[in-house]
Amino acid sequence: MLINQQSQEYMKCEASAEYFINNYFKIRHPFKGMVPLLLYPIQKEFINNITGDESLLTLASRQVGLTSVICGYTLWSLLFERKSIAIVCPNRLHANEVMASIHAAYDTLPQFLKLEAKEKNRYTLVLDNNSKLIITVANVNALRGLSLHTILVMDSCYIKSPFINSVLEMGIPALISNKGKIVLTSSGSVPKSEFMTLWDNPECKFKKFIIPWDSVPNRGQNFKDVMISNLGMDKWYQEYELIDNSK
Repeated sequence: MLINQQSQEYMKCEASAEYFINNYFKIRHPFKGMVPLLLYPIQKEFINNITGDESLLTLASRQVGLTSVICGYTLWSLLFERKSIAIVCPNRLHANEVMASIHAAYDTLPQFLKLEAKEKNRYTLVLDNNSKLIITVANVNALRGLSLHTILVMDSCYIKSPFINSVLEMGIPALISNKGKIVLTSSGSVPKSEFMTLWDNPECKFKKFIIPWDSVPNRGQNFKDVMISNLGMDKWYQEYELIDNSK
């Protein structure tokens, strides 16, 4: 690619997380290796929401590619917004997988987009523009003492109480000086969890976004029948329809 073309591509990526992810962010396929992540419409809507300035609650069905899209957004934000970001996961295995995905995508970037990594390990990624990513496991002291632009909490429904309240109590002060945001996501619905309590609260000031199971292309009645057969009706409603059917 010619230098002038590289400059144009860089500006397109800087201006649009969607463009960057569609064209340069790659994910690990179990059989094909690293492949492009091509966003479908609901994922593009999610990108438009998460790149805004408002704090966000996202409730998603299982298997809609939410983690991959969040990894793509995070890498874009590090490269072009020069942000300090914390990603909080329910457990260390999940945290390691998220960081490994971001590392793998970073490694496949063309040189004209890639910034030097000043620090790169399973807990931290620091780039030459002083952007920083920290990945940690949920506990009430996980964010204490940090100064951040963005806090991303993955699978919030599966994180034990009182972590979400601690994020709101300690995370918001960490964000005030940077005018940052908190993004809480959950794949599946767990009744009476802190996340669902916040989701159902009519006074919650977070913007809300939902990703239904049938928003994924080519998912229809056959997919639903197979999953119900495998999971049972109650689990289907909880993890795909996102409602509590056990009452």
